[in-house]
Amino acid sequence: MRSQTAIFSKLVRDFMRERPPTVLSGVNCAEAIRQMSGDHISSVLVTDANGRLLGILTEQDVTR
Repeated sequence: MRSQTAIFSKLVRDFMRERPPTVLSGVNCAEAIRQMSGDHISSVLVTDANGRLLGILTEQDVTR
């Protein structure tokens, strides 16, 4: 139980990735899903060709 409550005292930076997974907005959904599956993640950041953040794509988005 103690380890479960200890997480609440941690900071976001303790868990974040410095280089989060991204996909270009022009990539098809099948490729984005393959990337998420291969990386064992449930979301990717979507960027444009200049690396500008446009949004986030989640597994839930593509399974609706």
